[in-house]
Amino acid sequence: MPEGNYALEIKARPFTGSSGINSIQGLSIFSVRYPQPPILISIQNNANVNIDSPTFSWTPVVSSMGGMFEYEFLLVEVFNRQSPLQAINSNREHAAVTLSGQTTLPYTLEYLPLE
Repeated sequence: MPEGNYALEIKARPFTGSSGINSIQGLSIFSVRYPQPPILISIQNNANVNIDSPTFSWTPVVSSMGGMFEYEFLLVEVFNRQSPLQAINSNREHAAVTLSGQTTLPYTLEYLPLE
């Protein structure tokens, strides 16, 4: 659903006109707003990584409702002539982890080595 302001009207009507029951109407006005996506802080986009254990970090997602977010971190290699989306959909995961309320991920030995 696109962001915006909406009004929802619902009318309950009797199935037959001879029931003696009046129609009942309900109305609700609401807004749909999506938070801004996280932005990678480090390692920067297109950077050459020269260390074995970098730390990835990103900006937090802020909700107008004050909720916490989970972040799904996925790292795959992008080969020549391959788009990032193609790599995500078809290449082996170097790291895949879900983090709750955390905006950093140290790339430790539990993940595949970076080459």
